[in-house]
Amino acid sequence: LSGLADGWLRGRFRSANSEAKSSMIRVDQRRVDGRERGDCLTACIASLLELPIEVVPVFIDAGGDLEMWEACEAFLLSFGLSAVCHLPEDVDPEDEVVAIGAGPRGKAHAVLFSGGALLHDPHPSRAGLTGWPWMVIRLEKIDG
Repeated sequence: LSGLADGWLRGRFRSANSEAKSSMIRVDQRRVDGRERGDCLTACIASLLELPIEVVPVFIDAGGDLEMWEACEAFLLSFGLSAVCHLPEDVDPEDEVVAIGAGPRGKAHAVLFSGGALLHDPHPSRAGLTGWPWMVIRLEKIDG
């Protein structure tokens, strides 16, 4: 994993101002049949970091919500990043963020937003969220 982190730190991540933003690698979730808890957050993080989904942990398998976020933070720490929660109106609209809200299947869902609009829904339906996000997660570099 350290090699992946080193590659990322050398500039693989596209900043919000990058002209190449639209060419971000969009990673789809693998769990879509409803028998298991979905891995949409894993797919969103994989997309933002442009990593194969196989190398990103399935955060939801860590347990409840708190354990899921702790697992996500631990993974991001290896990249010198933190997942910082914001209200949707509190982020630069051009930032690429994970948006969390109600999904069309009646459960919480994670998608990618940029410019205040859907950038990528990792579910094959591509249906997005049923309303405005409850919160957004911006990946931020850790100082130090």
